[in-house]
Amino acid sequence: MDLEGIDIKAIGLSILVLNSVSCSVYMKINTPSLVEFGFCSDGGLVQKSTQIHSRIIDFLERCCGLLQQQNPNNGFVKCSNPFGQLHALSISLALDSQMEQHILDHIFRLCTHLQRLGISIPPKNLGPSDWELPYPTSMFWEKRELHDSITHSLKLVKIKGFCGKKEEIIFAKHLLRKAPMLRRFVIECDENCSEIGARETLGLPLEPRASISLSIVLKPQASAAGCATV
Repeated sequence: MDLEGIDIKAIGLSILVLNSVSCSVYMKINTPSLVEFGFCSDGGLVQKSTQIHSRIIDFLERCCGLLQQQNPNNGFVKCSNPFGQLHALSISLALDSQMEQHILDHIFRLCTHLQRLGISIPPKNLGPSDWELPYPTSMFWEKRELHDSITHSLKLVKIKGFCGKKEEIIFAKHLLRKAPMLRRFVIECDENCSEIGARETLGLPLEPRASISLSIVLKPQASAAGCATV
């Protein structure tokens, strides 16, 4: 079957969990009532996980408007925001990828009511990482606009596959210092976490925090595969 495009419209849909998305044509998604979204692998081989990871990046780029889509009439599709009412989000993202940091920043902008965020860091970062920035890449989150989702609604964050990389530590510190409503921050470390990464991770509970009611939980490698559900 030859498709010119896919237009997904589910006005009353409140919960959506996807295993994989592969679409070579233009795609438009309209789910204004969505409150919970998850995009997760079911575990298994590393190769399968990284393939699914590449598809979620493409999907999020389309949803966030970072990837312009051309329709059959050679015009560009205006992306709607399917995450306007979203409260819970579970996704796979590489926090050391500049491209995926941009996507995450756009998610924070679009998801103004986001309360629970689960991030599963893939075993390998396969996407492009170099973006032209007018400042050092380590200052990415410092230079971002503070969105309402961070300053007013975010209450629970869970990161799985944490290796203590520089970019991961910077992102964690950013949330600790800028999210006053945050109540629980769970970090599950990956088996490949280096000695330096482990030391940096163990220092996170000592960092200044915006929330006086925050509980920080550090866990060793989890035995179960899959996504960081919240």
